[in-house]
Amino acid sequence: MEIQKITLKCRAFTLLELALIVIAIVLLAVSFFPVVIKERQKRINTECINNLKQTTLAFKIWCDNDNKYPQKVPIKYHGVMEFAENGIAFPIFQAMSNEVYTPKILICPADTNHFIATNFTTDFDNSKISYFVGLDATIILP
Repeated sequence: MEIQKITLKCRAFTLLELALIVIAIVLLAVSFFPVVIKERQKRINTECINNLKQTTLAFKIWCDNDNKYPQKVPIKYHGVMEFAENGIAFPIFQAMSNEVYTPKILICPADTNHFIATNFTTDFDNSKISYFVGLDATIILP
C-alpha cells in the first residue's frame, strides 16, 4: 500500500492587498459619514418639530372657556398666571400634564443643556424644558 502525499496550497492576502482593502474600506466609510450625519440631524429636527406640535396641541386642549392658556389664568381658577409672571415656567406645563402625556416631549433632542424629567411632580423644574412659552400668547378664533 502506497501512502500518497497530499499538499494543500493556501492562498493568503499579501500585505499590499490587505493594505489596499483597508484603505478602500476607510474611503467608503469617510464618503458615507456626511450622509449619516445629515440623516441624523434630519431625524433630530423632525423629532423636535413633532415635540413642538404635541406641545401646541396640549395648549389648545387645555384652554379654558374664555380661550385662555394656563399662563393667563389665575391660580384660583386652576391656572398658573402668578408663577408665569415671576419667570417660573415649569408650572405651566404641570398644569397641562393631563394633556402632555410625557415630560419627554418638552425637551428638544438637539438640546444637550437640558435633561428629560421622569415625571411632572418630583423631577420637574425649569431646567427640564427646552421650549419657550410666550406669556401673552392667545388663541385667535376665525
